[in-house]
Amino acid sequence: MKKSLKIAIVHPKMTILGGAEVVILNMAKLWIKEGHHVDIISAGFSKEVKTQLNRNHCKTISIKTPFIPGYDTARRNLWIMGLRIRPLLKNYDIINCHNFPANIWLSYASKGERKNIPPVIWSCHEPPRSLYEEELNNGLVNLEFDPALDNPLIIAKNARHKKDNRQQWLIKKDNDAVNTLISEVIANSQFTAKNVKKIYGRDAISQHFPGNILKNKKKENQEKPLTNQKQILIISRLEKLKNLHIVIKAIKELKIKYKLKPKDFVVNIIGTGELDEKLKIFAKNQDVLSFINFKGFLSNDKLDLLYKSAYFVISVSRVEPLGLIPIEAASYSLPTIAAKEGGSLETIVPQNTGDLIDPNSSQELAEKIYEYLQNPKHVESLGKKAFLHHQKQDPSHSLINCFNKLFEKLLPFQ
Repeated sequence: MKKSLKIAIVHPKMTILGGAEVVILNMAKLWIKEGHHVDIISAGFSKEVKTQLNRNHCKTISIKTPFIPGYDTARRNLWIMGLRIRPLLKNYDIINCHNFPANIWLSYASKGERKNIPPVIWSCHEPPRSLYEEELNNGLVNLEFDPALDNPLIIAKNARHKKDNRQQWLIKKDNDAVNTLISEVIANSQFTAKNVKKIYGRDAISQHFPGNILKNKKKENQEKPLTNQKQILIISRLEKLKNLHIVIKAIKELKIKYKLKPKDFVVNIIGTGELDEKLKIFAKNQDVLSFINFKGFLSNDKLDLLYKSAYFVISVSRVEPLGLIPIEAASYSLPTIAAKEGGSLETIVPQNTGDLIDPNSSQELAEKIYEYLQNPKHVESLGKKAFLHHQKQDPSHSLINCFNKLFEKLLPFQ
């Protein structure tokens, strides 16, 4: 096999450094360190992301097309994106695709040109939720969020899950056909690998991806004094299944049952999404808005500062395929309270690096938050253990070894 390979990473959009984009950046760094040449092909790059990629010797190739956003799933536009990317692919030894619909672009690009398409490895963060909502959401479909209700997340009245229209049915069929194009699938967790098997009927290699480990903040975290107002950190898109209403209800319980006040703690919520305004209204209706700072999307530098000042982290999403947040928190010697579902079961050791709670129980979450607030030494101990655990579990080396074995398998004569 060649010592140096030309690898193309294909991803719909590189306009923000979200979870998948940070994984891509870190994977590119690892491959470049191994001596490979890495290009990133995408429908769009922000200036910040492009600068970071170029700084790490990654070439960026834009296939941006007027009036077609990167995540556009109109079938005609998927075909156009496939045609745009087709002439580029023959220049590479390996194609590594990430989020949907990049895999469908490749499928369309290969029509009639399969012999010119190099081996494709899909780094699966999760199967496309928009196509397989019922399978991936455990039946939680047709959800609405009504901030006027005490339990705001509801199934829409008189709603039935809509049957796929013809356009979506065809895209789903095309997505299923991607199976014949993709040589190997690497899933970011055992949870995701099971979903790949459920939907595509094929095995996937389970391998944690390298997340946004900014710096080792262990020393600074240990030395900083604990202020009277403890800062709790949440990093999440503001969407229905991210379960943030449970946090707001838990805060109300801490206020009423445990008589806590804003001077005792504050919750900093980082992220944007469809529920941005509705969550603020819900928090106001629950009379706990003074306990919460909705900070929107932040740069890595500002996020770094919040991690430094945080006491612990909460991540109660119902749909976390891996859960990079507990890994990221561990690099700052912070424990995480997370939902007992999905990838969090693989990234948290209960009562050792954090704790797992029932994602339906605001009471259980409130009890655990109160326990942490009252026991600084326990929280510090959990944070130290989380950092040491992460050091041992760093996925970088195992990920490189995993890909090297696949390269040898797929490129035996190079």
